[in-house]
Amino acid sequence: MRRPLLALACCMALDGCQAPIEDGRPAIEPVQVSPDVAAVIAGDMAVRLSERLSPASSLIRLSDEASEFSPALRASLKASGYTVVSDSAPKAKAIVLSYGLTQSSDGLLASLSTDGIRLARIYAVSGARVTPIGPLSVATF
Repeated sequence: MRRPLLALACCMALDGCQAPIEDGRPAIEPVQVSPDVAAVIAGDMAVRLSERLSPASSLIRLSDEASEFSPALRASLKASGYTVVSDSAPKAKAIVLSYGLTQSSDGLLASLSTDGIRLARIYAVSGARVTPIGPLSVATF
């Protein structure tokens, strides 16, 4: 069960590499979800990130994206103890955190990545109910 989900997560991550590029970022249309769904997924992913990247010593830089996931992730990271700045903030030494939600046949693939780690997990969404349906995929580089 773990291998097919991990393979799916890797394929989806590589699929994003072949998307057209705009301003140095893949031009992928973000999946629109309700604020409640975004909050649950963002909360889980922020906790998983804090298990691998210490909030106490990490300043996180997030892009200002027009999606429900963006403010939910910002709030969840702050609740997990991170200091979060936006792209428009004056340049400071910060960890750039890329993130996204991608629709797959199995559910929503949520991903967070820095220049040293990538986390991904698939979630099933039914109405306002959100359930992780696979293990957390962690890649370090």
